[in-house]
Formats: sequence, C-alpha cells, structure tokens
Amino acid sequence: MASSTTSNTPQPASRGGLQLGRIWDNFGMLVVFALLFIVCAIFVPNFGSFINMKGLGLAMSMSG
Repeated sequence: MASSTTSNTPQPASRGGLQLGRIWDNFGMLVVFALLFIVCAIFVPNFGSFINMKGLGLAMSMSG
C-alpha cells in the first residue's frame, strides 16, 4: 500500500499592498467610463451642457 502524505506548507504571503489585477477587476469599468467621459467633455462641443446631461441621464435610466 502506498501512503500519501500531505504537506501542510503555508501559502506564500501576498505581497503587501493592493494587487493591480484585483483593483482592475473591481473598478476597471468605472475607470474606462471616467476616461471616456473626460475625453468627450474635452473634445465634443456642448457635451457638458445641462441639456445633454439631462438627455444622457434619461437615456441611461431607460436602458437600466
């Protein structure tokens, strides 16, 4: 009979601080949205106007 032994070696400790992959998984879409919003605000005329923001909010509320 073969006996199997399991070693209870501890897992290596994570490198202190926040891991970039985990941050990207949690906040990646928010970062992309913020970058697109900033680029549009700079290069698209009247993007930041009240009427346009109202229209964007209305469109987003309809699509969920």
